[in-house]
Amino acid sequence: MVLSQGDDTPASFLDGSEKHKITEVVDCWRESGEWWNGEPPRQIWRVFTDKNGFFDLEQVGDAWSIYRVWD
Repeated sequence: MVLSQGDDTPASFLDGSEKHKITEVVDCWRESGEWWNGEPPRQIWRVFTDKNGFFDLEQVGDAWSIYRVWD
């Protein structure tokens, strides 16, 4: 679950039962996906958290997920 600010910028999210507060949005970009197969575009947010975590969050419409966890 991702909680966002009014402009869709992510503010915090849950990874299992652990809550992460986003301290910095490092980058944000849009990917078109396989549009020819009807796949919708997605927004990727690269974020840094209060627990020194580095994540890529994926937003497709109103749905959010953890796309990648960086070491």
